[in-house]
Amino acid sequence: MDDLNANIATVIVGVVVVCISGWVTIAARLCQRQPILPYAFRREAPWGLWDLFLILILAFGPSIAIGLYFQPLMIPGKPNHRVLAELLRWNSLVSVISILGMISYFQFRPHASLKDVGLDLRRLGYQVGVGIACFVLVAPIVFAIQATFVLVLDIESKHPLIELLKNDPSAFYMCAFLAVVVAPISEELVFRGFLQGWLERLPLFHADLEAFLLGQRETTEEDDQLFQECNRKLQRVAPMPILLSSMIFALMHFSHGPDPVALFVLALALGYVYQRTHCLLPCVIVHACLNGTTMLFLWLSLDELSK
Repeated sequence: MDDLNANIATVIVGVVVVCISGWVTIAARLCQRQPILPYAFRREAPWGLWDLFLILILAFGPSIAIGLYFQPLMIPGKPNHRVLAELLRWNSLVSVISILGMISYFQFRPHASLKDVGLDLRRLGYQVGVGIACFVLVAPIVFAIQATFVLVLDIESKHPLIELLKNDPSAFYMCAFLAVVVAPISEELVFRGFLQGWLERLPLFHADLEAFLLGQRETTEEDDQLFQECNRKLQRVAPMPILLSSMIFALMHFSHGPDPVALFVLALALGYVYQRTHCLLPCVIVHACLNGTTMLFLWLSLDELSK
């Protein structure tokens, strides 16, 4: 275990060094008035407020229902390992079904496609590279913010998965699946793909209330040109969609102690990456790597958590 901890410490130091070098490079590009990432144009998001409402129900409704069903069976201070295992299994199942439901909704919705939310298989190498680079640049900052609250200010993080592991460390692998696979895909689909994608077309909503509520039923060449021109003027940064989606993402974790602060910073980075690339894979990679690193730290401290 000592050798493992030493290797992890070496990796952490290496990541921090690369992070600092990366931010120096970014600062140099900004000083030269060059964009950090090239801007990828997209067509106007074809969904409206009603679609977004349905997506939120698909994304969170089943998990909330499962939690409410099992809540009376969970006695505080007296963990029932059988009930806990059953809860995690059902939560994993309905979460996967929710993801498939969201993808299917926009795959078969008229005038929409998976490419509209950022599920694009082109340039996979570029997308993976952007995701890894963003993780290396952002993760040390996010963990430093979280460590400041937890270790310096002594404000305890209260993430539900951590609380579950305190009661039953044997549930680690199921928790890891939820944190590293399910949560990144589901949350990036909702907050970056659907929500931020919808917010990016807000400048056009004043002209069409029906499009605001129900989405664009038919996109004409003139509509696409208008949307491209609107985005061209905001090509450096489109701040409001990023800020609004990041705030909502952070507030969704309001019960997790100080976590929303670090998550807001993470969401800003993810929002920027999505706004520049309009691809979800880099955001999912960053989110999964960050959660995976957290789960690794939890795995190393399982004995302490169970005390």
